[in-house]
Amino acid sequence: GRVHADCVYRVNEQQKPTVAARLSLTHQIQQENRRRMLFTEVECIKFLLRQGLALRGHVEDEGNLIQLLKLRETDVDGLSSWIKYGNYLSHDIINEICQIISLSIVRDLLKQICERKFYSIICDETRDESGTEQLCFTIRSVDSDFVVHEDVLGMYGVTSQSAEHITNIILDILIRCNLDIKYCRGQGYDGAAAMAGHVSGVSTRITSLCKKAFYIHCNAHSLDLALQDLTRTSSSVSIALNMTNDIVNFMRESPKRLNLLDTLSGLD
Repeated sequence: GRVHADCVYRVNEQQKPTVAARLSLTHQIQQENRRRMLFTEVECIKFLLRQGLALRGHVEDEGNLIQLLKLRETDVDGLSSWIKYGNYLSHDIINEICQIISLSIVRDLLKQICERKFYSIICDETRDESGTEQLCFTIRSVDSDFVVHEDVLGMYGVTSQSAEHITNIILDILIRCNLDIKYCRGQGYDGAAAMAGHVSGVSTRITSLCKKAFYIHCNAHSLDLALQDLTRTSSSVSIALNMTNDIVNFMRESPKRLNLLDTLSGLD
């Protein structure tokens, strides 16, 4: 009977997974949990980026990303330990995730634009709070249902405002985006000499590469110029705008006056 019991025990032990298999299974479970935590973190980052909210704050633990992850602790098991040990929460990794998301969106947009084949360029220069000059690059295209799409592909640093430099930036962007200049059917800029000059402006340089890329003065800039001309010719409009500007500046300079304005605005 004892020999039979020993044989049964040995057979049962042989049917159980080996130590190596158990370690491998444990490692696989840990990988799946880490992958689930990382996907949760990416979802939170995508939400904050979509809403235009800052990921970090003056205090690390009080930042939007950490607080959003803590909010999801109740419905995601194991997320609390993920936050506690700071897995994949360093600044470099978070910035890399943001960059990957951005590139993924641009790739999807470019895939759709390439399928539509023909496109137009819309560019304008702007300066951020740090004083850095940037070129906002937008592609305008029409799909098979004749729906117009305007997709901003990014902001690109500009070291010079010369027409040659801006043209080189535009052509470099088109090459990087795998967009052939011969399929360009329009250009939209402001009326500055560097952009719209008929001798050596950006529009003229692009037209020399593609004859069908017609230049059109931006409607928003045209409207702004028309309103400026209107204020110069109409003294009443000019006085009203100047007076409104002075009143706004006068109120903003004093918290006391702003508080008084809020009080008066609430009265009937």
